[in-house]
Amino acid sequence: MRNSTTTRTWGSLNRIRSKPSIPSPLGPSSSRCRRLQVDATKNGNSNGPQEPLTLWHKTSSVVKKTFESQGIASGSLLSVDALERVLSRAYDDLSNGAQRPVKLLVHAVDQWSGAEDFVTALVADPLGSEEHWKAVQQRWNGNGNELTIAPSSQLSTQGSTLSLPSTYLQRFPVPIEITEIRHTSSPSILIDAATLSRLYEADVPILLCNPLTTPLNKLLSIPLPQGTIIVVRAPPSQPIDANQLLSSVPSFAPKPTIILADPTRAVNAVDLMQSNPASSSSVVQRFQDEFTGSNVSAFTQVLQKILHAPEVKASPKQKQTTASDYLRVKFAMHKLEDALSSCIASIENLKARLDAACVDASRLRDKVEETGAKVEYQVLGPSDQTNLGRNARGNEVTEALRQAEKQMQAVMSRFTWWKMVWRVDEVTNLVASALQRTWCPELERKASTSFYSKTPIYIE
Repeated sequence: MRNSTTTRTWGSLNRIRSKPSIPSPLGPSSSRCRRLQVDATKNGNSNGPQEPLTLWHKTSSVVKKTFESQGIASGSLLSVDALERVLSRAYDDLSNGAQRPVKLLVHAVDQWSGAEDFVTALVADPLGSEEHWKAVQQRWNGNGNELTIAPSSQLSTQGSTLSLPSTYLQRFPVPIEITEIRHTSSPSILIDAATLSRLYEADVPILLCNPLTTPLNKLLSIPLPQGTIIVVRAPPSQPIDANQLLSSVPSFAPKPTIILADPTRAVNAVDLMQSNPASSSSVVQRFQDEFTGSNVSAFTQVLQKILHAPEVKASPKQKQTTASDYLRVKFAMHKLEDALSSCIASIENLKARLDAACVDASRLRDKVEETGAKVEYQVLGPSDQTNLGRNARGNEVTEALRQAEKQMQAVMSRFTWWKMVWRVDEVTNLVASALQRTWCPELERKASTSFYSKTPIYIE
């Protein structure tokens, strides 16, 4: 069970952080992650793996420093709160040695993805009881948009949780728990922010889509978490260019696994066995052909690789404990890598914005220079190289200043000291009036007339 750390804020993260140094945002290598996972299983679960916890502290520091000056994690599609929850889940797994089931999250990207049939084909027992079969088929009755199927020895339903004695949920080194999320967003939004956050918090994110209604290249352009499996509802024999599709994945994001499957065909195969309790050899053969042809078993093979744990010589209970410790560290490391990928995405986004700002500044600088040259031409007129190579329009300005200076000198010469003694209060007004009257009036008139005659006037 998760403790209260799932609602930890950045302030509480600081209280458990011991001022770590900031590592490179590239994160730990895959080989290093695998070594840490194996070391964690050897250390036991009394105090938790210490080296992965150190990486958690450093990663959380990098994430905070990356986003503390930004309101949102721009470029990563995840909010800062979502990243905080992802890191909190990783901290729970690294610091808490309690065993828990592996959490699978199945999300239907569109309503024609066959997600319900897919889960039914996984957890239904072809040779199980009718009660078991009906419970699986009717699991959505009275529930909303989310449902959890948990492993149990007894069949029961409590709220939106179906406890099911399914052999599939128990066939892996560690029991699995499946959470289904129905498609609820608008057609223009493939994965909303809340669902994307849930995918990053899960151990194994699973997306189901129909290629006729969901463009795969658009779906793959969304940065998805580590270990994501995309099940495409299509005949397994349909040709698909996986390399071309995966080229749509952002460079900083991990590449998901793509599987073609027909969930409805698999459910029909299970229903065939349920409808024939005294199954003959021909019925069994048809079941095997249909279920194998659906390619749902390919998902199980991929999941087995993800949940593979190192073999140890111990009792079955100790083996499960060791596998649980190993997988907890493995999925925690995945979450740390996802957090660092979000940092890289945000940095790349900020870099692109800075590059765009530099281009805009350069264009604005060119426009200012062009406008300055245009204004000079409009105000002073065309350049005329005469009078021993000097600019005639420059001479016009110089001549206007010379005339103004001459007139001002004539005015100032009348201000002798013996006259100023008696008119000291009038000096300021007299000088201002003379300056306004003599300071280049003709040049100002010509410049104003020339400029406004050549400048268009816009009236809104």
